[in-house]
Amino acid sequence: MIINREFLEQVRKELGDDWRVVEPTHDWQTEPDRLQSDNRILRFRTSNMAVDQGKVLISGIYPHGSKVNQSLIRVSYDRGFGAIAKSIEKRLLPDYESNLITAEKQIEKANDYERRKEKTTKDIAEAMGARYRVHGEDHFIQNIKEVYTRARVNSPTSVRLELDLDNSKAVKVIEFLKTL
Repeated sequence: MIINREFLEQVRKELGDDWRVVEPTHDWQTEPDRLQSDNRILRFRTSNMAVDQGKVLISGIYPHGSKVNQSLIRVSYDRGFGAIAKSIEKRLLPDYESNLITAEKQIEKANDYERRKEKTTKDIAEAMGARYRVHGEDHFIQNIKEVYTRARVNSPTSVRLELDLDNSKAVKVIEFLKTL
């Protein structure tokens, strides 16, 4: 049993016209191993484990960085393309599509967090008169009016400041902080 273009085309026909074979993405791949419809991507593979002999392992692919339970089914190759497609529709797609929505929400939430942290970082750099150079840079060192200042952006709502200054300036900074 081999997962190849011919196999995937037969399963695709049974699943419907909205599915397509995804071309190999790695140099070492000689044959495709995925079908895609919109944001849904299914990966087909075989296993060398005895328990999986004669079976096709089909799993859903999720966006990088998401943390959801893997959706996976095993279907006997001998059952034919129609039965494989029906198993995908009944046993895999319901859980996979639900998990995919969760995964996409996780990624959006993480991206939103990073966007807000990026804005905070740029604001801190600008306030310090430091140059913001690189996306993802979250700390700055600047001499502000003879005060050696280090700032690290911990999150979109938290910045750690460290100041090296003499006693009289330290008292002024503490007095100022009391007014906030």
